[in-house]
Amino acid sequence: MHNRATDIKERFEGFARRNIATRDLAIQDFPFDIWEAMAAEGLFDLGALAGTGGNYLSLSMGGEALVRAGGNLGMSLSWLMHELLFLFAVLGFGNPRQQEHYRDLALGRKILCLAVSEPEKGGHPKYLKTSAELHGDHYILNGEKTYLTNGPIASVFIVIAVTDNTGGRKRFTAFFVPKDTPGLTVSAIDLPFLKPCPHGCLTLVNCPVPPANILGTQGQAYEDLVLPFRELEDALMLGPLTGAMDALMHGLAGHTRQSGQANAQLESFGQLSALTSVARVLAYEAAGRLDNDRRGPDFGSLSYIFRNLARQFQAHAKEIMAAVGSDGQLDALFNDFTLALSFAKNVERLKYIKLGQAVLNQ
Repeated sequence: MHNRATDIKERFEGFARRNIATRDLAIQDFPFDIWEAMAAEGLFDLGALAGTGGNYLSLSMGGEALVRAGGNLGMSLSWLMHELLFLFAVLGFGNPRQQEHYRDLALGRKILCLAVSEPEKGGHPKYLKTSAELHGDHYILNGEKTYLTNGPIASVFIVIAVTDNTGGRKRFTAFFVPKDTPGLTVSAIDLPFLKPCPHGCLTLVNCPVPPANILGTQGQAYEDLVLPFRELEDALMLGPLTGAMDALMHGLAGHTRQSGQANAQLESFGQLSALTSVARVLAYEAAGRLDNDRRGPDFGSLSYIFRNLARQFQAHAKEIMAAVGSDGQLDALFNDFTLALSFAKNVERLKYIKLGQAVLNQ
């Protein structure tokens, strides 16, 4: 584990120091030059990453190192979502022809995006309307998708569409839909956070897609792909969030030394250090369980407790920032970190209630 972690750390931190930390990514469009440099240095090569550990563990450590050394959550998020989607969806459900056809995705030469959520409806299956109907030798896709991570820069979309609604029960199928498909248009959403990771909307108007582009089992996409992916996304984001904690801690340490208040902040920094260390253990445990296929009934608790600890870190960091000051880059990272912890907070609360009910009902 030590050698694997060291190799990931050196590769990704070295890249981030040279290419990310030197740029103010919070105020610019997506930096394709950084993405191309990542591809050139093999940071998209899952085969090479697997040689340094399990695939999911490698992604978690790589995402952590990018943020820790680069000081930016958005760039790590773009990389991680592409890699995670390729590993889970394309390698997990794609047939040999599809995996060969989309080989450029594996090397970062093209960018992948998952299209599930819809305007004003979110991703709940009850409300999804995007449809795919078979006409002759093609499916015709119609609908809208929104809040798509990497949407504006994606080359290929995995679109989740309704292919059957018999008896009021919707069945969903996943389709590979290239960006140049007739009737497909993409627009960007200007979100004031997680820069430079882009988000966008997708409109499908009579888009012809061949049956050969179906990914996985027809009618099973929500159960097989969408629901598990949400759990994977939650677990693998723990790596970049840990990197953000480390970057914030060391960035604030520099401001504290300059302010002359080091002695007054010793306990607070001790709290930050301990919380970051435990967060890293939880992040690696979650990724390791994914690699070993041993999620178990308590798997989700790793993410919930991580976020609990991260909010404690956030509170201590906020107090230090108020006392010693910060800078624009640290402020941007802190705001992104805070926002990331707020996602799906109500879902987290409901999970705690469910766990509590299980205890009290025994």
